[in-house]
Amino acid sequence: MKLIVAHGDVIKEKRIENPHYFIMLHDNDFRVSWDIFMLTLLGYVLLVAPFRLGFDYSAEGTIYYFELCIDFCFILDILIQFRTSYISDEGKPVLEWKKIAWRYFKGFFLIDVVSSIPWDLFLKPDQNDAATSARFLKTVRLVKISKLGRIGKLKKFFVSFQEYYPMDSETVHVYSALGTLFLTSHFLACLWAFAGRYGTSDDLFASNSWQARYGILFADSRLGRNDEYLYALYWAVTSITTVGYGDVVPKTQLEMISATVAMMVGVSFYGFLTAVLTAYFLSTDPQLEIVNQSMKMLRSYLDGNHYPRGLRREIKAFFYSPLRKFKHF
Repeated sequence: MKLIVAHGDVIKEKRIENPHYFIMLHDNDFRVSWDIFMLTLLGYVLLVAPFRLGFDYSAEGTIYYFELCIDFCFILDILIQFRTSYISDEGKPVLEWKKIAWRYFKGFFLIDVVSSIPWDLFLKPDQNDAATSARFLKTVRLVKISKLGRIGKLKKFFVSFQEYYPMDSETVHVYSALGTLFLTSHFLACLWAFAGRYGTSDDLFASNSWQARYGILFADSRLGRNDEYLYALYWAVTSITTVGYGDVVPKTQLEMISATVAMMVGVSFYGFLTAVLTAYFLSTDPQLEIVNQSMKMLRSYLDGNHYPRGLRREIKAFFYSPLRKFKHF
């Protein structure tokens, strides 16, 4: 644990014994490295899980065991969360395990548990009945969509990393918007592939799906899946950007539902992206601009004088605490 000591104008940072045994400080080297590692695994899951669901692409061999290890890493992360300190609204670390556990229970605990279950170990198809096995595999893939619940932890990771890589709030919002655009396009592409593959019966897939209408029927071919993803991503981007050329159109009910969802998401995201870019290039609120400029000057002063991280956190929390009472900020 760190203690901030001030002697006149000299500020020193000393380490003292942590009186709360087996509680890990949130900003120690191991915890930060673990968060970076988990963020990497989370990025892999957010890209691969919807792809496997939408394009009917199961993990096999080494990849299967690798993704199984990822599930166990997230289970281990649940245990680590119970023994990791957090920062209070006053900017001070909380080390009491009861408060840590209660805060985690009220937050991401349920999402983390459901999304970390290794479904492949518990749900296995009946190898003797091909029809039942096919239906079972479809059900299992729908259950696995719970892994996408981990996306809610992205904000937590970015907030933590801002202590080590400080950036202006406007810059963070722009990068967040671009990342959201990329992920949303990927999710909608996988949804479009899912709609074509599961929007009709297996025997009509070769005639009624959008994959059949555009000549993409190489279900077991890597090249075919690449072409299918390219078509799906093209449709997703034209939908989310509200361009909509109309060259890829829905036909089945599930495809129509997917197209409706994509258009609603596209309109909402277009407004969100416009607002973020407008705020980035032009600040229309003088009072908010004054607050942002003051905080930039404060961060510059703290960085230039090499204030300890713990003291910087408390100073920022002291200036931000009155602003939290006003929703405007």
